[in-house]
Amino acid sequence: MPSRIQVRRDIAENWISENPVLALGEIGYETDFVKCKFGDGVSVWTELPMLSKPRSRRKKRQSLLASNQALR
Repeated sequence: MPSRIQVRRDIAENWISENPVLALGEIGYETDFVKCKFGDGVSVWTELPMLSKPRSRRKKRQSLLASNQALR
């Protein structure tokens, strides 16, 4: 039997005003800013980090090169 995943979703203003605690692994989705947070079962919404978009390989490589140049 297939599993079903349900994501809590709302606009940023409502997430901030309600400031809920998401269950461990529960996903909260900001529909207006297209961002997600994952619950830890303890922290309120405003304490959770936003899921960040992974940087491209090119940006990572440029960042590493810049860091190496700075160390010289």
